[in-house]
Amino acid sequence: MKKAQTGSVLIIVLLLVVSMMALAALMTLNSRTAVRRAAKIAQYQQISHYVGSSERFVQTVLQQTLRNQPVISADQPWALSGASYPLGNATLQGVLQDARNCYNVNVLHDLSTDERGQWPDSAEKLVDLIALTNIAPSKARNLTAALWDYIDADSIPHRGGAEDAVYLSKRPAYLTANQPIADLSELRVVEGMTASIYQQLAPHLCALPDTALAVNLNTLNTTHSQLLQALSNGKLGAQAMKRWLKNRPLGGWQSVEQALAAPELAGLSPDDKTQLTPYLRINSDYFRFDGKLLTDDMTYQWVTLWHWQDPQARAVLRAPLSEQ
Repeated sequence: MKKAQTGSVLIIVLLLVVSMMALAALMTLNSRTAVRRAAKIAQYQQISHYVGSSERFVQTVLQQTLRNQPVISADQPWALSGASYPLGNATLQGVLQDARNCYNVNVLHDLSTDERGQWPDSAEKLVDLIALTNIAPSKARNLTAALWDYIDADSIPHRGGAEDAVYLSKRPAYLTANQPIADLSELRVVEGMTASIYQQLAPHLCALPDTALAVNLNTLNTTHSQLLQALSNGKLGAQAMKRWLKNRPLGGWQSVEQALAAPELAGLSPDDKTQLTPYLRINSDYFRFDGKLLTDDMTYQWVTLWHWQDPQARAVLRAPLSEQ
């Protein structure tokens, strides 16, 4: 009897020991999870602090260098590129560039065909731009129609395009935006847009918080020759556009008229120049900052879109790109 009681007590003690060990392991796991969570929260707070400091620095640069400047050019002090700046225990690297150096796809939101069904000039220029990236003209037109349908406010598809009925048949189903988009990456889901086509088009397109289509001649470089070629309806080739930009005067052109009077554009007729003028500027109102924060144990990248209205620079969009 005593042996049975002793055995029962031993079993109970062993069960208690096992239970206590399991409880201790669980408490240790919870403690480690709490420590990791606290470290992650502290890391994100640190990131938020550094990003805020970086943006105050960029805001100061824009406001001090652009104030009372009727002409904005890439050789002015605001154009940061490749520099590194100490920021507490981190290092800030970044590129600040003009955001008016691309085709703003949100212009499609306000466009409509005329009574004969003819496409507006801004839409035709997108067809030309897409075709200049080695995409077949018929494919370029259909893709433009799909982009237009995705962004415009109605539910009537353009020829070759795609409205809600097409997207509702997909799995998972979704709807068109029917409004200006906030980020260019939204176009990845447009009918006909493949990963390779998106990579081809992305350097030439952007999504700005307005529906204007205009580029700043004073911040374009030779990589933008296809964009200018499309805006001119193909009247001048890429090489002529590259020579035009390479010969831009120091400090930029002081007016669009001065730029269009350059000898490199002698092949454009007065009517061609009149048609091109509304799409050209010598200044800008949007700037893009691509930032990178480097610390001992982390690399964080993000992009901020700035709106400039003299004398104030205001951040209108911030998006993380990666964290390592």
